[in-house]
Amino acid sequence: KDIPLSESFKKYFSNASPIIDARDYMFHPILDGTRKEILHLIREYNARLVVPILYRSSFLGLIILGMKFSQENFTRKEIGAIQNIASPFAIALENARLYENIQYANKMKTDFVSIASHQLRTPLSGLRWSLKILANKELGALNDEQGKLVSDMYTSSERMIEIVNQLLDVVHIEEDKTRMECAQFSLLDALNEALQEKTQLIREKNVEFIYRIPKNISPIYANKQYTKTIISIFLDNAIKYTRPQGKIIFSAVTREGRVVVSVKDTGIGIPKKEQDNIFN
Repeated sequence: KDIPLSESFKKYFSNASPIIDARDYMFHPILDGTRKEILHLIREYNARLVVPILYRSSFLGLIILGMKFSQENFTRKEIGAIQNIASPFAIALENARLYENIQYANKMKTDFVSIASHQLRTPLSGLRWSLKILANKELGALNDEQGKLVSDMYTSSERMIEIVNQLLDVVHIEEDKTRMECAQFSLLDALNEALQEKTQLIREKNVEFIYRIPKNISPIYANKQYTKTIISIFLDNAIKYTRPQGKIIFSAVTREGRVVVSVKDTGIGIPKKEQDNIFN
């Protein structure tokens, strides 16, 4: 129960950590502010014993005990047992407080990601729309160099919108509102789109890139956005951890009715002893 207590009262318990026996206060002739508050507490809750709950000298609460059924006073052994209960109870209360703080911080983070993502998506959608107008030459012809630049910018804007949508997906997952929407789509298109975003990085890294994706690869039934994201992460890792002059092989084959997509590289790899932990 929430009991209104003054700071001086809490400080008194934090500094002295006393066990309050009602007999010591009921007929005490001299009562300062703290003693008056203790006496009020005893009378309000018909208390016979008051044990503070402290965590590292910080006041968390009180254990208030009334009269025993036997009408006898509490013994030293009983008081010691109650004190032993107060210690783990203090740890449990502190852990609960920390958990509430973490939950609050997570909610603040989720709210920030949600608001920021929504605020980013609107101007990005406008940018993509403008680039599409330029790419379609609705405002005039573009030379080859300009056309390629606009096309790359349009692809990048789409990728940025996908990232924003993925941030929103994280919010939905945390709020348990996520929904996986699947449909049949061209895996070849998805793989090529993921690769197109990495073309410049591959050139800059100066690695040998071998492309082995057959044009007749079967379409699949899945979530296209997540499929592209997974392939993009594989390609990112291969590019990042393969040294210049190294090799990356991007391939896909159909086996027993399944499509196996592979990204192999000559990078540092994952230590063999850690490989069993990849999906743990």
